[in-house]
Amino acid sequence: MNGVQYNYDQSLAAKITGMLLELGSSQLLTLLASEDQLRQRIDEAVDIIMSQGRSVYHLAKHSL
Repeated sequence: MNGVQYNYDQSLAAKITGMLLELGSSQLLTLLASEDQLRQRIDEAVDIIMSQGRSVYHLAKHSL
């Protein structure tokens, strides 16, 4: 797997990368060996980021 690209919002790339880098070395190696597992982990990261964004929006909306 070399130069794999996914179609996600580019503004999320740094956050997703940071989340992946927080994993242990063995987990990272496993993800690099399996495109399916990597895609699943990226999807999970996007879900977390998006849910945090909605939570922040929800809090800001109700604090006005």
